[in-house]
Amino acid sequence: MPAADPPTKTAWHRWPSLSIAHACLCIAFPLEALPNIRSLLMTATWPKGAVILAELGLLFGILALLLMAVSAVLSLALSAIPSKAAQRIGLMLPRLISRIVIGLALVQALKMWLYDLGFKKWLHEWLGKDSVNSLLGHANPAAVAAVLVLTILMVAEWRRSKKDGADANACAAALPRGMQIQLGVMTIALVACWAILRPLHPPEDNRPPRQESAPSAARSGHPDVVLITIDTFSARHASLYGYPRDTTPSLVQLAQGADTFTHFFSNSNFTTVSVASILSGQRPWRHRTFQLLANQPEASAQRSMLAAFHAAGYRTLAVSSNPWASPEHQTQRPYVDVSQAVPSWEGACHWDLNTWLENWIAPQTREIVNADSFWKLAKTRLIAQGIRSGQCPVSGHPAPGAGFEIARKLLDETPASQASFLWVHLSPPHDPYAAPPPFVGLFDPRPTARTMADSSPVYHYLTAADAARQKDRLEGRYDEAIRFIDHHVGEFLQWLKDSGRFDNSIIVITADHGESFNHDYGGHGGPELLDEIIRIPLVIKKPQQRNASVIDTNGEQADLLPTLATLAGISRPASQRQEDEGQDLYQRQPDAPVFTMNFEQQRADGPWTTGDVAMILGDWKYVAAIGAASPATPQLQRERLFRIDEDPNDLNDLAASAPAQLATMRAATQDQLKRHNAHP
Repeated sequence: MPAADPPTKTAWHRWPSLSIAHACLCIAFPLEALPNIRSLLMTATWPKGAVILAELGLLFGILALLLMAVSAVLSLALSAIPSKAAQRIGLMLPRLISRIVIGLALVQALKMWLYDLGFKKWLHEWLGKDSVNSLLGHANPAAVAAVLVLTILMVAEWRRSKKDGADANACAAALPRGMQIQLGVMTIALVACWAILRPLHPPEDNRPPRQESAPSAARSGHPDVVLITIDTFSARHASLYGYPRDTTPSLVQLAQGADTFTHFFSNSNFTTVSVASILSGQRPWRHRTFQLLANQPEASAQRSMLAAFHAAGYRTLAVSSNPWASPEHQTQRPYVDVSQAVPSWEGACHWDLNTWLENWIAPQTREIVNADSFWKLAKTRLIAQGIRSGQCPVSGHPAPGAGFEIARKLLDETPASQASFLWVHLSPPHDPYAAPPPFVGLFDPRPTARTMADSSPVYHYLTAADAARQKDRLEGRYDEAIRFIDHHVGEFLQWLKDSGRFDNSIIVITADHGESFNHDYGGHGGPELLDEIIRIPLVIKKPQQRNASVIDTNGEQADLLPTLATLAGISRPASQRQEDEGQDLYQRQPDAPVFTMNFEQQRADGPWTTGDVAMILGDWKYVAAIGAASPATPQLQRERLFRIDEDPNDLNDLAASAPAQLATMRAATQDQLKRHNAHP
């Protein structure tokens, strides 16, 4: 009896195994987000964390479903081509795609965890920093590994397709019944999950009604207050403080009739935490807002700057181009009459993921999705193409002109009989640094790093692989972005003068934190509390002020709440004033210490185990690592001591040569840490 012919292979022949492979994508996609998920779990309460994890599962499930459908259609189309090579590719395509995605995610996750475990630091110690930088250069090690993984996968799948044969006629193959049912069930399940999750999002406007008993802020007794916080603005780069490039002509002009503070420091080194200190009048170890994704605690928000002015009858207004510095994220919405966001540059690229994700998932979930990953790398490439084709803007900044236009509109709508408190937070010069013409190229004429796709630094110690010329180029773009925002600040100040509001207003211009271009340390955040990250500008113009004043006393962001309350003449309950860690800047004693800190790796509601804190006393700066040092930090010293005026770049550690000063500042810092339940 003749042997039976082997069964014909089709594009759907391996459907059961492909279903399992594609289901694995729901696990593979989140692998790249592991570092941010870990931050989320340190931040969120269980109900909130469960919702975000469910949103992530929903999103990754949709992506897996779409990828499965695309691979099936491509496989069917290729198998229909009367070519053995095309049919072989069609047979191997679905499983190959799923393996590629899983491989990419695994490589990226491995890279992130190796870095967290100090792998690059170990290479530095073993081979020497110069050798490691030469070896890695600008190449992403994960990208190199991914190329090898993909090559191996493609060769293996090609050999397997040859073994299976390629005599399929996929066109004749109907969609299997089991496949139809599976796709239908997945689609219904995802739609159902989305329908269930959406109502859990908080409403846009959750403000309670203004109490009728709230006093009216009479114009004669209470001046308007304008607080402008500029994201990532280091005092080191402001010509107001002697920087050689003319970056801040508008601030220089304002300072001619205002008070300039030369030693003003942020209480942390990234936005969420430092803005919480500005608003609450407390340092991070008190308000317990530690991570990027964290919300300011309700108890801290209730005694905040916006709450105080709202209770005094002010019309409170907020305009922000950074979601982490918005009333919504800072738990301030109940105390703000009007809050508006400045459209981001990403919104100008209509195909961008964030554009349609905004209506699907919460901001914290979007931040996890946008974490550094292969997907973000691909997105950057698409943005670069969009810039070349005119589909995306060149500049990487939410337009500050648009933010100030909103601010002008809100002030114009405020009744003349009511005082207003306006808070404007604008993103330039946060990376990507590239400013639009005519500012781009103003300080560095080189033709590169001029768009939002190629003008961001490598953050933290990974920047060690950057050549010095790349650092200089990015520093030039950063300075141009400062000049860009300074121009728009100047235009807004002129409008205040033209509208008659300037003289009777308290005007405050400061920043949330600075930026680093030294110590092989890029950007901000992370374990380092370098002077160029924590020393920020502060200019305060009081009502009817005409004379300039320079104040050299140390100050910190927590001081702004009591200072502005005093200047505006509003009273706060004694119980709230007693909880202030800040002091009135005009009454601050020269020997009062300043504290700045980073507790990103620390839960707010658990035992304190790790972090970094700096104490500034006079011109001394003491830096201490608490608990286990971050493996990503090639800084072996547990504590360091600097003279900030003589050594602004934190280069000369005096811990060994000034033991008495070290002991004094160590004792004061440990006393504060113990008081706030942090044990070194």
